[in-house]
Amino acid sequence: MATDKIKILIIEDNSIVVMLLTETLKQIGYEIVGAVASGEQALVDYIILQPDLLIVDIHLEGQLSGIEMVAKIKEERNIAVIYLSGDLTPETISLGKKTKPNGYLKKPIDINQLKTSIEMIDFDDYKN
Repeated sequence: MATDKIKILIIEDNSIVVMLLTETLKQIGYEIVGAVASGEQALVDYIILQPDLLIVDIHLEGQLSGIEMVAKIKEERNIAVIYLSGDLTPETISLGKKTKPNGYLKKPIDINQLKTSIEMIDFDDYKN
């Protein structure tokens, strides 16, 4: 799948991080279909926007963590996920692993690592 076809939904509650990700990923050639700050809103928007990839902060606004939100989405649809977090505790990593993410990147984000993580995903594995 070419990069210009990959649709990304950003789930992040820090507006500066959202702006950085949006602009950088657009420059690389990805399509940003939306950005939301809460897991609850992400549960609604992913159905409407049909992204190929979720870029997810683990700690979000609202009641659901990024990990809980991804687990709910994956009950319905297999989707590619990359987590972003400053929280690298063994407990958080263990919880995140249960959702079988495609990557787990530490904040502050290294854009080259994010780009490589996206390029390593075989999006054909996620076609519905």
